[in-house]
Amino acid sequence: MPLPEHIKRVRLISRSRIAEIWEGYDEQLERKVLIKMLHPQLARDEDLRQRFEREARVLASLTHPNIVQIYEYHASVEELFLILEFVEGGTLRELLKEHTVLPPAVASAIAAGILTGLHAAHEKGIIHRDLKPENILLSERGDVKIADFGLAMVRESPRLTLEGELVGSPNYMAPEQVSGEDVTAKTDLFALGLMLFEMLTDHRLVEGATFNESLQKVQNFQLPKFSDYGEKISPDKEHILSKLLNPKPAKRFESAEVARKELIEITEGVPTTETTPELLRDFASKSRDGETPVISPVPPKTRRSRWIVYFTVLVLFAVFLWAIINVVPRIFRQERETEVIPPRDTTKSIEIVIAPEEPETTVVKRKEVKLPAVQPSVPPPKIATVDTSMVRDIIAIPDSVRLRILCHPWAEVVIDDKKIGRTPFAQLIRLKSGNHQILFLNENFPVVIDTTVTLARGEETLSVNFYNYVGVIRIVSVHPWADIFLDGVQVGSTPTSERFFVTLGDSHTVRLMHPDYPAWEEEVFFTKPDTISIQKDFTKP
Repeated sequence: MPLPEHIKRVRLISRSRIAEIWEGYDEQLERKVLIKMLHPQLARDEDLRQRFEREARVLASLTHPNIVQIYEYHASVEELFLILEFVEGGTLRELLKEHTVLPPAVASAIAAGILTGLHAAHEKGIIHRDLKPENILLSERGDVKIADFGLAMVRESPRLTLEGELVGSPNYMAPEQVSGEDVTAKTDLFALGLMLFEMLTDHRLVEGATFNESLQKVQNFQLPKFSDYGEKISPDKEHILSKLLNPKPAKRFESAEVARKELIEITEGVPTTETTPELLRDFASKSRDGETPVISPVPPKTRRSRWIVYFTVLVLFAVFLWAIINVVPRIFRQERETEVIPPRDTTKSIEIVIAPEEPETTVVKRKEVKLPAVQPSVPPPKIATVDTSMVRDIIAIPDSVRLRILCHPWAEVVIDDKKIGRTPFAQLIRLKSGNHQILFLNENFPVVIDTTVTLARGEETLSVNFYNYVGVIRIVSVHPWADIFLDGVQVGSTPTSERFFVTLGDSHTVRLMHPDYPAWEEEVFFTKPDTISIQKDFTKP
């Protein structure tokens, strides 16, 4: 089922392993919209379909200025997509990348906006379960909005995730999520605490090299020593963070609304719902103008300290003027009295003529580049490499074509046995018109995409999606746990959110092993891109 005729796609914003996000335009209502589309090859995945439908129902039940609105939901056998409110601005993650540490008033304002939206959701029995900076939108008007309720849990509704399946982002999970205990509204408060801490310090409290390492850090989470972060965390903020980040849910704030009120009370100048947009707009405008965006109000003690600084500067300036008037002339007089006349220079003058610069030439630097470790059905060819800096849009080539390469999720690109670099590319690639062999390699996929294209003069676009060339295996639920073997090689252990990619047209063996039970094994075969979900309870015959 295609998009409605009145909805037009404008530009691709992002791609994930599950969905594409597009900026769109509603021609009927003359407004921008956000289009969230599930990848067609995953549309038959029943769990993902249920998550999409759940996100639509959850958003439809929530009408709040701090929560992204839903306009339409469409589903067919092959396609699922949501039409959502388009928020002009960016995400909290983008803001943190730009500024790293936010002023306390700004961080508190964003946290207060999130808590306001959470309170509205929690009152309806909806728990987000996947709060992270990527899911917090900050509009150009200064609004704070919570997005992506795809993993939300609705109280008193059937659980759509299976027992043993882990949902959420490990860097922002609460300990009870990992240990399998009941998830409540206080789980969202823990994630909010992690984000507030990151906004104030530019430091993540939970971060591991692998998914399982992050989970282990969550399970063993202890409150940090706030004094290690100096003035970044005031005593008042320490009190708030200690309650938000307590490993035991019972010791956290009673609700999002209680947390918001206490945050406002202990931080001077934290805005109300009405003044938050003005504060954030001021912060954003100062950032764009190149000013230092410190906008938190100054407490009285700080103002008194500032007058002391001004007085000190004034005294130092007076001393400096006195020195110029009295000391400097004396030094000059001494220098004139001891002046030495240098001997006459008898050397011949030499005229240096600088030759005109030669026209700049392109120099190719050759270096060894290790290709990603992939397991294609046919070993990849030996490939020469060139320095990626030589791929420039300014090089003039007769009869040339400008090639735009789009690849999902990403790829190392090799053109005519020359390694170009990793997508996405910031510029178009100039090539001679004619035939070119292009290879796409991604270490996470067991295939190498090899294609020959014929390029004419002008501008061309080549788009590749690795998911169209593989089958997907998901280990949804294993009780109590198991080591996972794929074609005889251990690839992980449960619980896991990893998807395992295999080649099409070949038989593959999935084996689950637990030391206390007989091994379980199944052979799978994909004739086309598809997803297989596996569940196993070792305790049942």
